[in-house]
Amino acid sequence: MDEKLCFSPGTDTTYSDLGFILLGFLIEDITGKSLDIFWKENIAVPLGLDKELFFPKMNPIDPEVCVATRNCKEGDNLLTGVVHDHNCKAMGGVGGHAGLFGTAPAVVSFCEHIVEQFKGREKDPLYSPFLLIKLLERQVGSDWTFGFDTPAKNNSSSGIYFTKGSRGHLGFTGTSFWIDFDRNIVIVVLTNRVHLSSDLKGIRKFRPLIHDTIMKELCGLREV
Repeated sequence: MDEKLCFSPGTDTTYSDLGFILLGFLIEDITGKSLDIFWKENIAVPLGLDKELFFPKMNPIDPEVCVATRNCKEGDNLLTGVVHDHNCKAMGGVGGHAGLFGTAPAVVSFCEHIVEQFKGREKDPLYSPFLLIKLLERQVGSDWTFGFDTPAKNNSSSGIYFTKGSRGHLGFTGTSFWIDFDRNIVIVVLTNRVHLSSDLKGIRKFRPLIHDTIMKELCGLREV
């Protein structure tokens, strides 16, 4: 709460976890429930995803079925089924900005629900489609929306074929999803780019390459 503002609210945007950490605390304060329980009861269960998209605090993960991220700085053990983000780890593994684990099919299903809700074909468990549309609007002078990314004009992680109205989300450890609402296409990529190094060069090359390859195959597209 003592962190100073970088600029007046609504005048600019910056990449930061603090806002979403605070949002998680607000949800807990207003509902009287921990964020992991709120997520499960109000989003995951209604969407049928509680077994595949969850915070491990409530459902500990068997290390045999979970991909490791990297060696823990505090010891020699691999982080397997344990949150990688240090702030979230200090918060007990549940945060408004990190801590959610899932399978690729579960993330695809979650994105499909976003598409259906955005197009008014499905009712969201929590809010109206008008709020979802608001959340997907670009912010002032930015390629971001509230929690989502949009295709940048140059060097976008989405590649070159996603339409302007597409929305995506990137995770630090190498995860991502992109949704093309115009074409009803969802692409989910779950990699482990932090296992050997935190260098971003590899993932920045890989994401657009895999997206372009899949889009060309699905849509018969050609680069112009």
